[in-house]
Amino acid sequence: MPDIKILNDIIQEIYAEQQVRCYFCQIIGKRWSFLTGDNDILAAPVKYIITPFLGLIADKEITDLARYFDQLR
Repeated sequence: MPDIKILNDIIQEIYAEQQVRCYFCQIIGKRWSFLTGDNDILAAPVKYIITPFLGLIADKEITDLARYFDQLR
């Protein structure tokens, strides 16, 4: 699992550039458990599976999502 600080940095960068509110979740089977981010999102229609164990939930589509995850490599 990536460092929480790195995940928060990614969330802040996404919001600063695209005004998309989002949060990361740990994926365990079919369950998505909150890790970090904007937990005030009431309706989050967009889900992205980043790895088999890490997901991102957003309030709208994120453009060019892959470029934000260079920090995780």
